[in-house]
Amino acid sequence: MNQRIRQQSGLDPISRSCTGVLIDEDGHEFPVPCEFAYDAADPYATTFSLHGAQRSVVWVFARTLLTEGCFEPAGEADVHVWPTVSAHGESRVAIELANQGLTALVLVPSRVVLGFLADTEVLVPRGTESTAFELDATLTALLQTSSDAVDRDR
Repeated sequence: MNQRIRQQSGLDPISRSCTGVLIDEDGHEFPVPCEFAYDAADPYATTFSLHGAQRSVVWVFARTLLTEGCFEPAGEADVHVWPTVSAHGESRVAIELANQGLTALVLVPSRVVLGFLADTEVLVPRGTESTAFELDATLTALLQTSSDAVDRDR
């Protein structure tokens, strides 16, 4: 997200980290550091990152998808989210990410996801995203950034 656009919201982004469980195609489970992030400058989107030893993978999808998926199966195309329970009775949220024929299934504790979503609601209450997203100001900032880049290249 462009720094100038982020500054217009006047609110600091929030994030919540946890250890998730990555399940491979053979059903083997591996711990994986995960992070959820939200920025009021892009109020409809949630960022979900998986951090590996060599690199991180970042996915951006709708906050409403994550919210709905905490309570019932949600999603289509590349991202699916649904509630589940571990063998030990822990409530989890399953996040399935697909890209170019590859699929990753990650389980994260529901309490982490629900806590994160509660924090996003404080920043931008559900249903007020359109008022938090200032289209004219965002377009002006994007156009100014593009103009600055063109001027630098001359």
